[in-house]
Amino acid sequence: MITIQSGALLTEFPTVLYRNVMAEGTLTATGTGSGAVQNILGPQTFDYWQPAAVGNAAQVVLASLVSCDTFAIDAHNLGTLGATVAFQYRVASTGAWTTIVTKTPTDDKPIMVFFPAVSALSWGVAITAAPGTLPSLGIIYCGPKLAFPSPLAVPYTPLNFAANVEVFPSVSIGYQLLAPRFEQHGKATSVPFCPISGPWMAANIEPFRAIYDTGTPFFYAGCPVTWPLDLGFCRRGMKAGALRHAYDAGGLWASLNLEVDAYGA
Repeated sequence: MITIQSGALLTEFPTVLYRNVMAEGTLTATGTGSGAVQNILGPQTFDYWQPAAVGNAAQVVLASLVSCDTFAIDAHNLGTLGATVAFQYRVASTGAWTTIVTKTPTDDKPIMVFFPAVSALSWGVAITAAPGTLPSLGIIYCGPKLAFPSPLAVPYTPLNFAANVEVFPSVSIGYQLLAPRFEQHGKATSVPFCPISGPWMAANIEPFRAIYDTGTPFFYAGCPVTWPLDLGFCRRGMKAGALRHAYDAGGLWASLNLEVDAYGA
């Protein structure tokens, strides 16, 4: 689920969060019940950090101020356990934390929070309530988003409708239908963009290209303000080619298409 705080910008455009400042400084946990806090950096989704008590947080202190406007979490069980998570920052490396927003999700699907850009040295995620077992958090990203200044072209399948389900039907000798077996293999979709400004592409695409081409995961949202469930922790599709945008005559506009696989059922 996507949450948009008042004042957040460019939330009508397709967005990726590929830079993670949680990995760019000194990352610590105020308490650890199970799993190293470094597990939240991924890219693997099978391990996790679990706090030892309500109030514990995963926090990073950076060497210099970084402007961020997006938090994202995936591979968690916050909804199952009814826990509440707080997204926080502090301008200095010490002192009181400012809470951007708290969330008590009703499911274990990915979470993304857009907020007005803030320059800070410290960023963190804290568990502020848990009625029973402490939750586990597998992936946490915080950083400046990359919003593509163009809507998506159609036809387009949002990630929340893009599950990969393989069915193995079963029948009797007399062709009576029996209970089938099936396997769900994450999600996958094609992301076609309407023409994007050629100069914008030249100035902004290269850092993301390095992430996409190497299969490094990133968070993706198709149109945050309109489709709050179209969200996933993604990577380049296993059968997809490298990111290659194409310019039209004169280079004023560029075409682009992404193929992504996403974690989760």
